[in-house]
Amino acid sequence: CAPCRAFARPNQLDLMSLKVRHLKRYLNERDVSVDRCTEKRDLVELVLRYDVAFERQRRVDAQSRSNPPRRAPPQTRQSQPQPQRRQFPAQPPQSRPPPTSPNPPPTNKQQQRFHLNDLSRREDIASLNVRRLKEILVNNFVDYRGCVEKVELVSRVEKLYDSLAKEKARLEEADKSGTGS
Repeated sequence: CAPCRAFARPNQLDLMSLKVRHLKRYLNERDVSVDRCTEKRDLVELVLRYDVAFERQRRVDAQSRSNPPRRAPPQTRQSQPQPQRRQFPAQPPQSRPPPTSPNPPPTNKQQQRFHLNDLSRREDIASLNVRRLKEILVNNFVDYRGCVEKVELVSRVEKLYDSLAKEKARLEEADKSGTGS
């Protein structure tokens, strides 16, 4: 089948031709979390990253089998519970620096997130691309299923923007009337 051929030797072009459900199933079967993926491109990047890390690990395993250590460590290993899902690391484990603080700095992906508060005027909404519009809707828990055209996404973001502006005005009015008495 086409998905099997695409996953056998993954490349970006073949993976982009697959359906999202095939990409998600492939990653879920390998216990790779897809929770933070908002676009098909994110899933494709995750599959490619997983494949590269898997190949490296397979080479390391093969190399360690061909060159076994001279002394085996004592067998005092205790069984540890395995997590239900693992977050796939952004970098392969070999090149990941040790954590420096309990709250690591945000990654480039997190810094790129776009929020409704980033807009200064209502007119700016129409100039946003589809991905940004979807990010705003997802961040505000607005369902955009059924939106086929960009105009529909723009309409939903404009409604959200208007409701936020009304809420801000209502809160300011409440503050003025509460402190003026």
